Amino acid sequence: MKKHNYASFFYLFVILTIAFACSTNKDAFLNRTYHSTTARYNGYFNANELINQSVNSFRSSYKEDYYNLIPIERNPNKEEVEALLPSLDTAISKCKKVIQNHSMPSIRRSYKKVEYNSWIDENFITIGVASYLKRDFETAQKNFKYISKFYANDPSNYIGTVWEAKIDIESGLYTEAGFKLKEMDQVIRDQKNREKSKPKKKLFKKKKRGGNNEPAKFPKRLYVELEKTKAELALRKKDFKTSIKHLEKAIEYCKKRKNKSRLHFVIAQLSEQTGKKNKAQQN
Repeated sequence: MKKHNYASFFYLFVILTIAFACSTNKDAFLNRTYHSTTARYNGYFNANELINQSVNSFRSSYKEDYYNLIPIERNPNKEEVEALLPSLDTAISKCKKVIQNHSMPSIRRSYKKVEYNSWIDENFITIGVASYLKRDFETAQKNFKYISKFYANDPSNYIGTVWEAKIDIESGLYTEAGFKLKEMDQVIRDQKNREKSKPKKKLFKKKKRGGNNEPAKFPKRLYVELEKTKAELALRKKDFKTSIKHLEKAIEYCKKRKNKSRLHFVIAQLSEQTGKKNKAQQN
């Protein structure tokens, strides 16, 4: 009987713990851990796996015309995207469900001052990227603008701005795209200046209490996307020399050999068009 009672108490404790952790209105370690983990894997991770699989499948099966200038990044057009819609829609649905059920405090509130779940912004970004690939630029823009408004001091804000610039380019709004990309350049310059001016850390220095008011750092993984977006803008404006310059920078930051190969090929094609045959041959 005692063993049975202990087991009952244990199961009751587990159920109550899970029920407590499920609350989205309490900023407690258990709540944050539960909802952040769910948002990271059930939403962000699984959704991005779906997006990457569908896009990579499309790109690997696409037959490029190498006798004409290939795009910096091969994305589906209005007709081609039809085959990707089931995967993209499922990815969006996963992220929306996570945002609805795991935002802390609840996203259902009309005015939201704070978000304790550190993976909600990534889910908004994922919805924006999937919508961009669907060529639903209006929905994509709304998600990226939400990030800019509520995550102004988070790296997600910079990711959203770069993708907003991509939308502007696709919409023919080259001036607006240029302003956004210059804004990101300024963020990077300011960050480098702050790092240079910082005094060297002293051993056993007492930490000051209070939050860090410094702007969020520009994420290193975004450098490739930033440079490719600059290159795309220059390419649309027929400024091949500037496009080559940014593609070369993108290669410096790029880690995947397959992606580097494509950028080298585009540089070769653009170099040929600008009369630099030796550079074209090298690439």
